[in-house]
Amino acid sequence: VAPSAAPASAAAASAPPGEWPTAAHDPGGTRFSPLDQIDARNVGTLKLAFSFPTGNDKGHEAAPLVVGDTMYIVSPKPNYVYALDLTQPGAPQKWAYKPRVEQAAQGVACCDVVNRGLAYDNGRIFMNTLDNHTIALDANSAMAMCCGLPLPPEP
Repeated sequence: VAPSAAPASAAAASAPPGEWPTAAHDPGGTRFSPLDQIDARNVGTLKLAFSFPTGNDKGHEAAPLVVGDTMYIVSPKPNYVYALDLTQPGAPQKWAYKPRVEQAAQGVACCDVVNRGLAYDNGRIFMNTLDNHTIALDANSAMAMCCGLPLPPEP
């Protein structure tokens, strides 16, 4: 019997229905929202509420997170993180965090320079950079709360 996975985040497991605190919505990775305001009868009336160009033309593969009234987005390298205010028309930017990422990381990256997503727990946004750093940001201020050392390369 294989050991079980690490315990799921309490924040993700108990998130209000309108929030999306992990890349796949919940610890089970369902990618399903229990919200029911959009259905087969009204889906055709949906319109764009806002867009947010990152200025980066590389692959954007990370799902945004929604926690409370804030949407968090991470770009491909250089791995900028943006917080958007969902209470305001057009969802203006609350803050941006712009880490310094080693340029050499691009040369060894597989499958473009994408980022697979952020994570949220206990008031922090966690991110990994293309050059193997893990950074925890205060979700309200973008202040780096801790920064991990580069991870050892895989064998």
